Amino acid sequence: MIELIQIFLLYIIFSVTLFVPVNVFGHSLKKYKVDSLQISTINLIINLNLLLFISLLNYSIDIYQGYLVAFYLIIFLITYHKSLSNFYKNYFQYRYVFIIFLILAINVASELKLGWDAQFFYYIKSLYFFEGKTILNLNDFVSNKYHPHFGSYLWGFFRNLSMNDIEYTGRLFYVYIFCISIFYLTSKEKNNYLNIVIYLIIIIATYQYKYFSGLQDILLFSILVIISKYIHNYTVSKEKIYLFLILLCCNLMLWIKSEGLVYSLILILIINFLFKEKLKTKILITTIFLISYLFKKYIYMYYGFNEVAQETYSLEYIYNLNFEIIFYKLKHITSWLIYYSLNNIIITLGAVFIMIGIAKKYRSNYENIIRLHLFLTIGFIYSAYIFRDHDVIVALRVTMERLLMSSSGFYLYYILIKLENIFKKNNTLA
Repeated sequence: MIELIQIFLLYIIFSVTLFVPVNVFGHSLKKYKVDSLQISTINLIINLNLLLFISLLNYSIDIYQGYLVAFYLIIFLITYHKSLSNFYKNYFQYRYVFIIFLILAINVASELKLGWDAQFFYYIKSLYFFEGKTILNLNDFVSNKYHPHFGSYLWGFFRNLSMNDIEYTGRLFYVYIFCISIFYLTSKEKNNYLNIVIYLIIIIATYQYKYFSGLQDILLFSILVIISKYIHNYTVSKEKIYLFLILLCCNLMLWIKSEGLVYSLILILIINFLFKEKLKTKILITTIFLISYLFKKYIYMYYGFNEVAQETYSLEYIYNLNFEIIFYKLKHITSWLIYYSLNNIIITLGAVFIMIGIAKKYRSNYENIIRLHLFLTIGFIYSAYIFRDHDVIVALRVTMERLLMSSSGFYLYYILIKLENIFKKNNTLA
């Protein structure tokens, strides 16, 4: 019973990230043609970037966390004090998120087994933050250089807000982001039962405990899910606010996993080649992204982190690659890529719809974006394993499934749109 109460209280704490600083049910962003659900994700992305900035300061969580909670409480009261009744009324639309979160949180609490990378990398780094250490102290952890810190910081930060010291409480924030990202895709301003059914189906089809065992891939997946709808909304409305939000999401991915840099670069390339924006806007977007990346490099240099991609990558190995080795790797990469793709329902459906779309004479700009993203992602996957100085079969078995899972988040909204179009077409014919 105590653990259920704690899960409920944590849900309330997590929910704060959706409702401040921007009034979700107000009119401050109406001119951008965004609804309350979109504003919720805007708040989430803003607050995650704020936490990211705070995590870079050489201050212990214990010093500022109480002040931060008080600050958010004040901001919440200022934002909603004139419309608390309206807030509670509108908040009711998130009841399905709470139900699903509660079910998944209970599952996470009952499993407790950490993934391999989580045991040896992410959990250890989360302990640094939980036990009052700072980003500077991560230098004491030899393996710090292989993985960015932000996912572990969130783990330690929210664990520190729980009523006890059980580590899974920090990981429940991963569950919350996952639930919110899927809800954002499937819900509209006025929900109906069909949207809820679709929400449940996607949760059932995509949830596996291993993705919430402390691994960071689920964070990338959830952020890419949100980005996918931002991109679609931009192609429809051409509102520049979505460009800004995509940049904020890219900034987050840089600090979560090494692959986050690749996913971000792919998005920047898409903006430059397929977004119908003025050249000066594209230059500005690219410049801001480069500044974000260079800022990360500066922070790592400032704190003395010896950042490397992996010891398994080296120029010497790449120079010595020959045709026989490349062909051997290509053969196994292709076979394992097909195998894991067929075991990932999002990748499978996405690939089917993309191949069907290739045969059409007219393709929307959004479809071209999806196609280019898939092409660049596949190119990244082949390059990552070809240039890696490691037994390719072992590497494929250990990492490819999670790589496909995290990248698949980008195609989920595209699949929903295609299924909706098929459903409407069948109803029209009927």
